[in-house]
Amino acid sequence: MTPSVLWKRSFLLNLNYLFDEGLKAAQEWEFHTRVLTHKPNYIILDKSLDLVRKHFSTITYNENENKRSWHYFLARLKIYNNQELVLDKDSEKYLSSYLLNSFKKMIVTNNPFVLEAYRNYLLPSGRITPGTKFYGLLAIISFKLLNKGNFFLQKIKYK
Repeated sequence: MTPSVLWKRSFLLNLNYLFDEGLKAAQEWEFHTRVLTHKPNYIILDKSLDLVRKHFSTITYNENENKRSWHYFLARLKIYNNQELVLDKDSEKYLSSYLLNSFKKMIVTNNPFVLEAYRNYLLPSGRITPGTKFYGLLAIISFKLLNKGNFFLQKIKYK
C-alpha cells in the first residue's frame, strides 16, 4: 500500500524516483522494490499510523481479477527485466517462479491478457527454450479452443 512506507523527499529526488504510471495495479510494489535496491537506512514501526479506506471501484478491490492479475504480473516483469537492479538469487528465483506460474494460470483461466504475457515475457526470455515457447503457444490455443491442454502446460518451464 502506498501509505505504508514513508521516504524522505530528498532521497527520492536525488535518485529521481517516480511511480510507473503505466501500471494500474502493484505500482507501489514495483516502486518500493526499485527504491529498496539502493539499501537506504530505514526503520520499521510496528504501529499503525494511517487509515486506509477501501472502495470497490478501484482495480484492487473490484471484480476484474484478470486485469488485476495482469498488472501484478506486469509489475513483477518490470522488476525482473530492470537491468539497473541487482537481484539476489532468492529474489530472482521468486520473480521467475511467480512469472512462470502466473503465465500458466493466465492460460488455464483464459485471461484475455495471456497473449500480451506471451509476447512480453515468454518470447523474449533467454531462460526459456524455443521448444518451451512453442508449447506455451500451443497451450494458449488449446485452452482457448478446447478448455484443456495440461500436456502442453507441463512443458512450459525454464531450461
